[in-house]
Amino acid sequence: MSDIIKLKRSSVVGSAPSALEFGEVALNYSATPALYYKNAAGAIVAFSAGGGGSVASAASTAAFPATGESATLYIATDVGRLFRWTGSVYAEIGPISGGGSDARWDYLKPAAPTSVTATAGNAQAFVSWTAPSVLAQAPITGYVVEWTPSGGSASTTSTSYTSTSYTKTGLSNGTAVTFRVAATNGIGTGAFSAASAAVTPGVFDPSTISGLTAWYDASDAATLYSASSGGSLVTADAASVLRWQDKSGNSHHLINSTSGEAPVLKTSLINSRNAIRFDGTDDRLIASALNLTSASASTLVAVMKFRSSSGFAIAVAFGTQGGFGAHTIEKNRGSSRFSFSAGSSSLGSESSIGSTAPNTNTNALVSVFSSGTLTSFINNTQDATGSVVTSLSSLSGLTVGAYFASGYNADIDACEILYYNRAITSTERGDLHGYLASKWGI
Repeated sequence: MSDIIKLKRSSVVGSAPSALEFGEVALNYSATPALYYKNAAGAIVAFSAGGGGSVASAASTAAFPATGESATLYIATDVGRLFRWTGSVYAEIGPISGGGSDARWDYLKPAAPTSVTATAGNAQAFVSWTAPSVLAQAPITGYVVEWTPSGGSASTTSTSYTSTSYTKTGLSNGTAVTFRVAATNGIGTGAFSAASAAVTPGVFDPSTISGLTAWYDASDAATLYSASSGGSLVTADAASVLRWQDKSGNSHHLINSTSGEAPVLKTSLINSRNAIRFDGTDDRLIASALNLTSASASTLVAVMKFRSSSGFAIAVAFGTQGGFGAHTIEKNRGSSRFSFSAGSSSLGSESSIGSTAPNTNTNALVSVFSSGTLTSFINNTQDATGSVVTSLSSLSGLTVGAYFASGYNADIDACEILYYNRAITSTERGDLHGYLASKWGI
């Protein structure tokens, strides 16, 4: 027996085809939408719309229920198409076939994507969206992105992108821009989505987010020195860095007076920018006088690349409490994952979260502590969240490369590290990520 159903269509009210073969179904999609089939007695009869929920009709696919039923067939009366609920989306049943004018493959163009959002960066914007929840018989092959600057004309990408995100470069700083997205398939390009909220590209400065307590930027050649105090600027590849100066204005410089434990500068290493390499053996830099001014909230941000995905290592640790660091960014604590911890034995308990397997890409790792809850983000996507200690009181000291004298050294290329003495908001985190992603090629 063939598992292919041939579907005929009619827009004449109440009409049923004069003949149907077994395996054929006729769809009338006018004022009285109905499905017809040939029963065992040879009579052509209609499915009963609403009878047991087997057939349902709506003015358009947009009017379908948010969640369908697997036993129900759905008719979109505006286009005369038949869909089924797959458990996650509405998929068109087809192809349309039959005699006369219906003897053709009759696919739909895709429905419009939803939830289009944009995050501004320096002369660019990062755009993401959700795939259509109603699928035409012809599968989606890609997406076209349209952008419209304030006071200007719309433009579209010349290439169809297969992922559900896109970074638009070459935008004008200071000019607001909106985005729309359309899906494509073998038939053509479907309708565009609703426009995103307007965003304004510009040169972002992390200090515009309040609470910035420490900021280390390896791409800023004026912050890297050959001595823990004084010394000269480090410019040569593989030269030791004994002082990484704080750009926040608070003078919380990362230092190491032991040259054998100093990381080295790697020039034009990541996205054509300098980074600082820690060897994973004994390299570390410490800002011992950096004190936490808020016990209930803090945000730790690190753009870095682990050069190996194996082994437990603490890359950035805030706090000189007993046990492990009281607010840390790590890899492989307890299991194979990026791990984020808060608490220590001195604070009464310590908890670790994380769900994403570590990799050797350049990542923006963010750990937000707020009133007993720790939430981690990897490249602005939430990784994990969990309950931890309620207070990080009396914390002092920030170490990069290892946890002070305790080891657990990290084999990292460090790009940029920021510390805020409060929990930054999702909007602020998005702005910060746009800046970091553009700068470091994330």
